[in-house]
Amino acid sequence: MLPPDLTRELKSRLNILAGQLQGLVKLLDAELPTRELIQQQFQSVTKGMASAEHLLLDEVFRKGLALHLVAACPGDCPDAGITPELLWPAGIGPEEPGSSA
Repeated sequence: MLPPDLTRELKSRLNILAGQLQGLVKLLDAELPTRELIQQQFQSVTKGMASAEHLLLDEVFRKGLALHLVAACPGDCPDAGITPELLWPAGIGPEEPGSSA
């Protein structure tokens, strides 16, 4: 089961995509658009789908990584201090305890 906040975010993105697709259908019905405009709208929808898919995959990979770390180090591992760097690469994410902003 997906976390409620992820489900909410995915639904929001999919609703936006549904609106984009409905707009594209109306655009085609109007018989006014150029091929470039149609292609641009298709690219927008494609990027939106990829973004939603990446959001889901990110959750799946983070959960898998967390489960792997717990299985590899169930409690008092000497190298447990590297966990924040693995979960929050390149300094992105919550600050480490004791650090100042």
